[in-house]
Amino acid sequence: SRWKTLPMASRALRIPLLLFLAQGQNDDVLMDGTLPACHLLQTKIHLQSNKITKEKETQRTNEPNFSVDFPFFEPNVTPNVTLGICLPNVTSQEAAQPIADVVAHYGGDGYCTFGFAGYWASGCAITRREQSALYYATQFNAYYTAVLTPTWATPFTLQLFDGRTVAIRNRNYPLDDLYCYVNGWYSFKNRAQVVNNFTYLEEISDTWCTHLANIVPGFSSISLKDFAKESNGDEEFLENLMKHGASSGHVPKSVVDGMYLHAAVKCLLRGPKGGAVCDIADCAAQGCFAESSNELLYTVRGECESVTVK
Repeated sequence: SRWKTLPMASRALRIPLLLFLAQGQNDDVLMDGTLPACHLLQTKIHLQSNKITKEKETQRTNEPNFSVDFPFFEPNVTPNVTLGICLPNVTSQEAAQPIADVVAHYGGDGYCTFGFAGYWASGCAITRREQSALYYATQFNAYYTAVLTPTWATPFTLQLFDGRTVAIRNRNYPLDDLYCYVNGWYSFKNRAQVVNNFTYLEEISDTWCTHLANIVPGFSSISLKDFAKESNGDEEFLENLMKHGASSGHVPKSVVDGMYLHAAVKCLLRGPKGGAVCDIADCAAQGCFAESSNELLYTVRGECESVTVK
């Protein structure tokens, strides 16, 4: 997640999201680079990228080297627990400490602890407090419509190292689709229950977080800085892969593993329980697959049944 400037996933908007939605961006604006990168599932943290040292770049091939000099969020945020923001910021030292330790130190919900980072965290703190994922799963529908319904949103096939393939349309921020796909969150048969039954959603999250704790190296020691570095590299790789009119590209194991690390971070923010509930619900609400097909279908395109009950 490269985070240029918005709230949920990785880089943030260059202009405020509400301004973008109000302006009603057209296809030309989206394609000429003025559309802010609204990364909805990763983490909106404003970071700076530098070259990563050689020893850190182990399994990646044919992808740029990235590291993160981790200055923290330019302005401090005014804490507002009601809005899911418990702290104004954290220090660079805390950003390098295990997320679990930082959450334990401050107590309560880790999403609220890191709520200053953007709506991906503060909105999830509210979701967990209210025990309802509905608002979170519908908050970014206008964005999804803007990037998934134009004529230029043509399918791109990601060819994973293990032989799996998935055709996606999110060319603005492909990491979201790969993230949901790799973690299995686009493949629920009972999507409506996942989104609308919070108890069931927590059970799914708890099960997956337990699985991730067993497969993600150094699970309990992952820091926000680790997460930022991984996100920057994965995002940059995927966006380079989809440049220059290509219709398909190979995704190495290191990037696929990065998707598990992304989800692991959401588990670590859980505090007592809850884990990755917000991302799971959002993925389930936004996408699905037809029987025996590797082409991802989207709710905003009218291809998946809407499961957000109001």
